[in-house]
Amino acid sequence: MLFTAPMEAALNVVIDPSTPSILTDEMLIASLKKRGPQTIEALAAESGMSWAQMFSAVDRLSRAGAVSLRRIGSAYQVAYHQAAQS
Repeated sequence: MLFTAPMEAALNVVIDPSTPSILTDEMLIASLKKRGPQTIEALAAESGMSWAQMFSAVDRLSRAGAVSLRRIGSAYQVAYHQAAQS
């Protein structure tokens, strides 16, 4: 009897691109510190990341209290909260 489960498990490994990234978070915060509040689109364009990747980072940092989101028309502006990092 041939046991194939380990091979199938190895072939079905999925790398989750939304896994928190310290470098992404630091890059986002550095950009906000340098340039002030920006839209998710501007942050994504500057970083070379997709809108979805940047949104994931903003969501993570927003839940941690490091950034806030404000809707401006159809876009969302992201601002850094200095007190959150003390």
